[in-house]
Amino acid sequence: MADEEDELPETELSYDQKKEIAKWFLLNAPAGEINYVAKDLKAVLRDEEVYNEAAMEAFPLYNKSHMICLEMPNRAGDVIVSSYSEITENEYLDPRTAQVAIVDHVQQICTKVRPADDEELASSYIEEFRCALDAEIQRYVSESYPKGVFAVNCVKGKDADGPGTDFEFVVIITARKLSPQNFCNGSWRSVWNIDFQDESQVLDIKGKLQVTFTTHLSLSVGAHYFEEGNVELDAKKEFQDSTIFQSADDCAIAIANIIRHHETEYLAALEVAYSKLPDNTFKDLRRKLPVTRTLFPWQNTLQFSLTRELPLSLLKTAQGHPMLVELKNGETYNGHLVNCDTWMNIHLREVICTSKDGDRFWRMPECYIRGNTIKYLRVPDEVIDKVQEEKTRTDRKPPGVGRGRGREGPKGMGRGMDDGAARGRGRGGSIGKMGGNKGTEKTIKRRHIQEGMKDSSSLGSRSSQTPKTLLSSSRRSLSLSDLATDMATPMVEDTSSFEEDQLASMSTEDIVRATRLLENEIRILKEDAQRTNLECDSYKEKIKENQEKIKLNKQLPYLVGNIVEILEMNPEDDAEEDGANIDLDSQRKGKCVVLKTSTRQTIFLPVVGLVDPDSLKPGDLVGVNKDSYLILDTLPSEYDSRVKAMEVDEKPTEDYNDIGGLEKQIQELVEAIVLPMTHKERFEKLGVRPPKGVLLYGPPGTGKTLMARACAAQTNATFLKLAGPQLVQMFIGDGAKLVRDAFQLAKDKAPCIIFIDEIDAIGTKRFDSEVSGDREVQRTMLELLNQLDGFSSDERIKVIAATNRADILDPALMRSGRLDRKIEFPHPTEEARARILQIHSRKMNVHPDVNFEELARSTDDFNGAQLKAVCVEAGMLALRRDATEVNHEDFNEGIIQVQAKKKASLNYYA
Repeated sequence: MADEEDELPETELSYDQKKEIAKWFLLNAPAGEINYVAKDLKAVLRDEEVYNEAAMEAFPLYNKSHMICLEMPNRAGDVIVSSYSEITENEYLDPRTAQVAIVDHVQQICTKVRPADDEELASSYIEEFRCALDAEIQRYVSESYPKGVFAVNCVKGKDADGPGTDFEFVVIITARKLSPQNFCNGSWRSVWNIDFQDESQVLDIKGKLQVTFTTHLSLSVGAHYFEEGNVELDAKKEFQDSTIFQSADDCAIAIANIIRHHETEYLAALEVAYSKLPDNTFKDLRRKLPVTRTLFPWQNTLQFSLTRELPLSLLKTAQGHPMLVELKNGETYNGHLVNCDTWMNIHLREVICTSKDGDRFWRMPECYIRGNTIKYLRVPDEVIDKVQEEKTRTDRKPPGVGRGRGREGPKGMGRGMDDGAARGRGRGGSIGKMGGNKGTEKTIKRRHIQEGMKDSSSLGSRSSQTPKTLLSSSRRSLSLSDLATDMATPMVEDTSSFEEDQLASMSTEDIVRATRLLENEIRILKEDAQRTNLECDSYKEKIKENQEKIKLNKQLPYLVGNIVEILEMNPEDDAEEDGANIDLDSQRKGKCVVLKTSTRQTIFLPVVGLVDPDSLKPGDLVGVNKDSYLILDTLPSEYDSRVKAMEVDEKPTEDYNDIGGLEKQIQELVEAIVLPMTHKERFEKLGVRPPKGVLLYGPPGTGKTLMARACAAQTNATFLKLAGPQLVQMFIGDGAKLVRDAFQLAKDKAPCIIFIDEIDAIGTKRFDSEVSGDREVQRTMLELLNQLDGFSSDERIKVIAATNRADILDPALMRSGRLDRKIEFPHPTEEARARILQIHSRKMNVHPDVNFEELARSTDDFNGAQLKAVCVEAGMLALRRDATEVNHEDFNEGIIQVQAKKKASLNYYA
């Protein structure tokens, strides 16, 4: 007997079963909502011991599986809690700050931080690779996931002191908040395992991407819970890639590029796949994600108990009979069940209650969700017996009442008719019998409603209220104002007292739960409004873009023309006026324009158009209407495409420190070119007019072009590079036009430096020749002489010419007033050669024993280009013998090779 008494009933759960169920709820909580689930689960269990044990086991597993992010002292950004960074129980290493965080998993905070021990940290060799990879991943995450968090942990081989040992890193990237590339409301997580195989010089990279996004859906869970939660779409994919083992920085860049490539492709493919989902995949999938996550309203889930268990048929038959409703505050009211249903547990839809005195009468619609006030629904025993007797009597009715006729089976037809006398006829076998039962139920319900109408008529006459209206109103959720309209007139006067009684009957927990419901609804409405505003903004942008496109399509093209002449029109004051014969054009005052169009028509415009005439000058390019020829807009000047190609787009990067042995030449060039542009006021104070141009001459390879580029970089000026042979054209006048366009472009982009290299191609001394090509070259030089004299008023434009044959230049080009300053670039001296060798070898891995002074003495008559060739040859020799440093012998061998090539070089001087 004792064993039988100790046995648990079948419906009661054991302690371990309760703990496992609670643990399952916590582990399967939606991302970021475990605290809400834990709070409500604690209230449902009402067992502190079961909850504490389940939480202590579930929270660490949940936090590590979801890779939560926590704030950590002395660290910029959050730290990720995962199994890869776990040292011991509840201790996690942050390699970036070399600290260990002690985590309280239930509170989800870092309770304490301590410095990491030496054995817990990676070696300096491993840390070099980890820091380089950490920097590259940080740059990638900041660009792709503005609110993302990442971690780089060493999980194998962290004690390696140098090459020859394999090790492994794990890179974790999470993005739990909304961002442009994270189009999910949930979590984006990628885990990358990087295996460094030192022996095979290969990096194996394995990545696992997981993205979870949700949409709103209502569903039933278990036997007692009604969840208003989310459909969760979970997408995962694994990648595998490899690259070559290199230095720390190169490895980090290669790994980051691989991760960026795979994640970008995966997100793009995921978005395309999601866009192809059919509309009926999920009924509540209404709009494109992200969507608002709706918390599970655990507080609305109540269980209702009956004093005696009733079968479903008996419970439905009991509708309309008196019952006792007990509220949570202990008050009891007389009531009757209007409508009920069962869903593995008793589920009440609507109860009509009256007070003990019978002076008040109201409905409690959807009481299991909205009311939150019913505690028990007690059905008296005598009512159950009475209902049972009535049911038995109904089953024993004569064959004419509730009689079933017809065939058995699903094709039978059932019909229930009620006429106030509780008659029900059924056809179709057992289904027909059900029709008779339904007729009985309808009769009981209608009889009860009629009685309710009689009771309400004693409070006040209401002839317009019909049973049909009352039935329809009982099937919907009614507010207090609706209830007051449906009931008798005295109820309207007592509405305020009803609200006060309702609030008074609610406990503190009920008010808190109701407040949370309202807050959730407000939050959802706000997020919907925000989403709608974002959609409106996007639509406005699209409308604006479409309007711009329409405007472009509506705008007519212009006819191109050139201004020929601008005229002033001043009609005489005493001009005779002869009625309709007055010439209105002759009476206009102001400026008129003569223009020539691209169709070779010369047009006189008494009315200029939309452009201010004062801003026009002869030769300007304008756009005119093709019908009225009115000037609509000014166009930029027309330049030859070859001249536009002469402009150097990228600013020169050379500096004076890259030039060795030419200190005197640098000073002269700065005085002639740089100072007039950067410190023009100094020349104005002295009343000195700066030089117009500079001629750089000397043997090849002495740094003339390099000096011009360094000068352009110091002045922040536009740099036009012209080559002398480029100005020699086949057609007559074409080379002169190039020179004119080049100087005109320089004026428009001033301050500007025009560098003419190899000027001896067009600037040779003039001589009598019958060859048309020689005459064309001379015409080009004459145009250059004209332009040198023509822009003297603009000190912002300077000319630098370079040649290695100054002896053949025309004297008119080298006279004062044109190329005023002449700077010679001779072969470098011994000291200059040593400086040039140091400049060209400063980025090389040179042995400390290299003596540049001795090398300079061995390179007599070498120019700067040949000294650079010596450094290149020395580096190639060191590379040929698999050396890591360039020594003195390599430089000596390089000098020998360059000297051998120098003997075969041509002499540029006669």
